[in-house]
Amino acid sequence: MLTELTAAGRQLPPAFHEPVPSPDGRAIAGHYQDPDKNGERIVVLSTDPAAPERRFPDMRPNARWAPDGKSLIYHDRVNLFRQSVGGGVPAQITHFTGDTIFTFAMALDQKQLALVRGQVVSDVVLVTRKK
Repeated sequence: MLTELTAAGRQLPPAFHEPVPSPDGRAIAGHYQDPDKNGERIVVLSTDPAAPERRFPDMRPNARWAPDGKSLIYHDRVNLFRQSVGGGVPAQITHFTGDTIFTFAMALDQKQLALVRGQVVSDVVLVTRKK
């Protein structure tokens, strides 16, 4: 799919990688390097080379296609959000107050959601040798 887009003249964003086609095959979401955000963000490319790309500089690069192909689902570590590929303000899906979302999946009918949440714990231990 990317080969066809670039052959048709589509320029890919800087460091574009991890392309994932939408469920209907009309678009590709992927990561790009955003120097203003000092990290990776999400861009959506239409399979129509004449259509403009849509960059989402505030969306974290953990986004996945919603089953309907009209939006992307992502998390801010604590809550899930739905962002329409047409733009606009993201809609908050969950309203958790703590723990970290490690991964998630949405049912094809979009009525159920599976989440893996928890806490990241790390300890530091200093070991010294007695003389």
